[in-house]
Amino acid sequence: MRTLTRGFSLIEVLIVIVIVGILSVITLPKITSVSNANDVRASARELATTLEVARATAIQNSRLSQFRVIGDSIAVLRVNVDNSTTLISSRNLHAAHGVSVTIASDAGDTLVQFDPRGMALPAVSRRYLVTKNGKSDTVCVFGAGKTSINTCGLAQ
Repeated sequence: MRTLTRGFSLIEVLIVIVIVGILSVITLPKITSVSNANDVRASARELATTLEVARATAIQNSRLSQFRVIGDSIAVLRVNVDNSTTLISSRNLHAAHGVSVTIASDAGDTLVQFDPRGMALPAVSRRYLVTKNGKSDTVCVFGAGKTSINTCGLAQ
């Protein structure tokens, strides 16, 4: 009498492993590219949101507020009556998302101040470039205090 054994042969298992390996090699670059694009998009939105927080802080407190870029970190500070500053929020975008923040408008534009009306001081447009592995987004802040992502045509 012959007994039946159930299962897969070694050849069948190896074929499946090779097919999975080939599919992984094909799809991994695309997954990495999408991940980089998502990191850049999230960081650009976070930078734009932080600019809006700085503007809202100025309006809400009827005091100057500041948005600062220091390396790949962004921060919001409130200017006190004695001209000292109080840190409202801070975030390192490189540590959080692995992106780099570059000031695209002028190397000296590390600071944007907002007056109590929400207007940017000085009233000039600024552009910030967020990049990671060839993917990039541009964040602009206009003299009126409004921010925009990837539509900086008026800022040039």
